[in-house]
Amino acid sequence: ILRWLPHGDVGTVPTEAADAGDVPRRGASTVALLGLIAGSSFLLEGVAMEWSAVYLRDGLGAAGGTVGLAVVVFSAGMAASRFVGDRLVGRFGQPIVVRIGAGLAVVSLAVMLLVPSVALSIVAFGAVGVGMGPVVPLAFRSAGWTARTRGGTALPIVVTAGYTGSIVGPALVGPLADAFGLRIAFVVPLVACAVVAVAAQATATTGPPVR
Repeated sequence: ILRWLPHGDVGTVPTEAADAGDVPRRGASTVALLGLIAGSSFLLEGVAMEWSAVYLRDGLGAAGGTVGLAVVVFSAGMAASRFVGDRLVGRFGQPIVVRIGAGLAVVSLAVMLLVPSVALSIVAFGAVGVGMGPVVPLAFRSAGWTARTRGGTALPIVVTAGYTGSIVGPALVGPLADAFGLRIAFVVPLVACAVVAVAAQATATTGPPVR
């Protein structure tokens, strides 16, 4: 099973590669974009996990156990796409996988907000999970293979940005929902996915070969 997942410990750069100058040294703008990708992805994930059930219940009037399906299908979609992510990257490259996945999430969220349907919203959350599932592992992989000017890799910066997004996203949706309603508040994760799609090229990196 492990061969379907991203390979290698992206938290460290092999000494041999660093000594040989194989670790790409890219500018602060690339590191910032990787942080933006991770932060936006975690924002989306946090909102989906904490607010999707509320959206179905309060925004669409879903009943009982139905509201929990949004979280279930979102999580299942993410898990499924991460199992095949490495093969997709091997065929199409990291930026394409990130861009198309984020684009799928944008379209799915847009349709969900334009067509208020419980069933459609559940399907949309699943599609968002499928699209965004590989993004964070690929952003972390790229950060692990991006050396900063003063040594080390960009991974700590990108991880910090990611977890910051997971806190900011759900906290931002609450006040917006109170002021404008849940449908307007869910524009926040939609914009976050659009940001990932635009910044996807930053995930192009040199690293261990994808098997």
